[in-house]
Amino acid sequence: MEQKLNMNVNVQGNEAVIRMGKATEPFNYPGTVYKALSTDSFVNIVEARGSEHTIVGYHDTGFDAILDDSIIDMNRDIVIYRFAKSLQFNEWADVLNTPLSQKQLIDFLKCRRDTTPEVPDKELLLYNLQNFKFVQNIEADYSRIDNNNYTFAFKSKDGEGTVQLPQQFTANIDIIKGSNYLQEVEIELEIRRPKSADEKPAFILTCPKLARYEEEARLREYNLLMETMDVDTLLVNASLF
Repeated sequence: MEQKLNMNVNVQGNEAVIRMGKATEPFNYPGTVYKALSTDSFVNIVEARGSEHTIVGYHDTGFDAILDDSIIDMNRDIVIYRFAKSLQFNEWADVLNTPLSQKQLIDFLKCRRDTTPEVPDKELLLYNLQNFKFVQNIEADYSRIDNNNYTFAFKSKDGEGTVQLPQQFTANIDIIKGSNYLQEVEIELEIRRPKSADEKPAFILTCPKLARYEEEARLREYNLLMETMDVDTLLVNASLF
């Protein structure tokens, strides 16, 4: 677009020199956003990049940090860490409160990690489930006994027998991704009775205390943050962004 410039110049010497140009735009610092993947990495970034004016906030979904809160004339460097569920937790969440067939439950238990171990009673559970013959029989008596087991009496062409399955067992689960904090989680087993002779029973895993375990996992991360962060850093129970 053409621009017209009117100027009045008073020359006191032999000549007047007029130079025109475009001033350099001031640099607008965009600020750096660091995204941590664990509490340890969050602390490491804050301590490496922070200042005496660093502020750290902790809340239900994770941690925030402003590395220099004294800066007011440009964007500030920040650190963000958001809690994410671990792969192991998500595997359990996918089957909780969902009716499973005998085969589906067996396949799920077979995939549990042997390290730690993930399900201490895994082999016994698998043995009893794999010998749960009554699911193919019409005659089956559902009963419970005092030691928190389901006891099933069945009749088949091979004879009569009983099978016991626990109403409850434990699983060692790391809830927050990257935390390496295993919790002993109580899992309840419900067996839903077939409605007809041609149906098979359904197995349902539940975790009534799940919300408590999730809260404990968050509290552990809060405590780890407070234990490892520099004592001079300002910590606030708030979301900074």
